[in-house]
Amino acid sequence: MLRSITLLVTLLALPAMAETQYLCIEEAAGGVAHQNGRWSGTSFRTEDKYLVKFATQDGEVATYSGIPKYAIYRIGQKNYDLLCDGTTETRIFCRAWHGEFKINLSNLRFIRTETIGFWEDGEGRRSGTPHLGIGKCSEL
Repeated sequence: MLRSITLLVTLLALPAMAETQYLCIEEAAGGVAHQNGRWSGTSFRTEDKYLVKFATQDGEVATYSGIPKYAIYRIGQKNYDLLCDGTTETRIFCRAWHGEFKINLSNLRFIRTETIGFWEDGEGRRSGTPHLGIGKCSEL
């Protein structure tokens, strides 16, 4: 009887743990770049594609308080770029020291920031290109 109850509870929990993956493609990007000795506004190529899926550590899904954590993987890279520390029914929030990635699950739009550069180099040397990118995701 105990085995039957354990099996039933496990089967009922599986849908809650089911992973939904997203492919996110950047459509527009802009920011600042260091050119000819000064910083100025510019647009950027939008070649980046991201896979949003559960983060894994040592082959196991990373969790926080039993809830699986999503991570942002650049297509073609093995390790994740950003770990997502907040997930609701309609949003996924991801942060790292170099920026953020936010997805609205209702309309599948995302915004990505890359804040490395400019502010951290007091010497005025080129040290990164802070920028903002936007795009759309599709559920896989």
